[in-house]
Amino acid sequence: MAFCAKRPDSGDIQDETRLEKLKGVVYTSIRMRNNLCRWGMAMILPCLLVVASGQDKGVKPTPEQITPKMIKMRSAADLNARALATAVQAEAIRSGKYDSVLSDYAKDLGGILPMNPCTGTRTGFTIVVLPGGNKANVAASSGTKCGKWTPKVFKLVL
Repeated sequence: MAFCAKRPDSGDIQDETRLEKLKGVVYTSIRMRNNLCRWGMAMILPCLLVVASGQDKGVKPTPEQITPKMIKMRSAADLNARALATAVQAEAIRSGKYDSVLSDYAKDLGGILPMNPCTGTRTGFTIVVLPGGNKANVAASSGTKCGKWTPKVFKLVL
């Protein structure tokens, strides 16, 4: 109980009346708090259901919904694209030309291509050989798991 009142003497009518009033105030405040809690949950629960169901339907996250995990995944995708760009440049120096076939670079990267966490695949990268064959661009695909973003483009020159 929120209030600590002394038990009145049996002959003191004024203290008994005051104690009954205090009991009524405590009971009323507890009942009001419980009703507010129920009303608050009744308002919050539908909001949670709307948010959860929207994410299951593939709704793109807004800037407010971008999580630290998404930011880390984007950084990892760019880092893996940089590693691929290094392998593309090394192969181009050996052969004298750029090649846009991803699987040709697996050997230089330890036998397998790096994972793009934003696409969830090992083929989530693009290599664009520019006309003339002495320039190329390497970038990660933006995918759907990291929200809307623009990956870094690594420009290579032979």
